[in-house]
Amino acid sequence: MSAKNDDIVYRKLQKYLDSLPIDYPKTESGVEIRILKSFFTPQEAEIALKLKLIPQEAKALFRPFKKML
Repeated sequence: MSAKNDDIVYRKLQKYLDSLPIDYPKTESGVEIRILKSFFTPQEAEIALKLKLIPQEAKALFRPFKKML
């Protein structure tokens, strides 16, 4: 993945997290992206975007990840 694509996946994750009740807003400085980069690799960020907040059966959980294999 290129650096630009990495930034896109981190921005998608930031927007997803910001949609949750706890919020994770965008800042002018971009510190929220730097924090996400310290916690997640680009691939882990993609995985986090596919996970639901409610429990799922393994079969349903696997579907979004088929393309990543």
